[in-house]
Amino acid sequence: MYSMKTTLNIPDKRMKALLKATKAKTKTEAINTAIEDYIYQENVKAILALEGSSPDFMTQDELQDMRNMELQEQSDMENPKQ
Repeated sequence: MYSMKTTLNIPDKRMKALLKATKAKTKTEAINTAIEDYIYQENVKAILALEGSSPDFMTQDELQDMRNMELQEQSDMENPKQ
């Protein structure tokens, strides 16, 4: 992995808060952790934005209906009617 040395002007108070929040031992580690977390959160947002955008996927209601049907079938098998 390649690294790029960069000079940043980050207020001391913000850096201390970042070090505390990330529990990082170094400023570099804290900044890298914050960048990775930010990228992860943006990827999650992008995935969530796709919700309901594909006709090939079930809706939440369809998934819940299927789960309820499975639970009913399981219950019927465990407690057969006589």
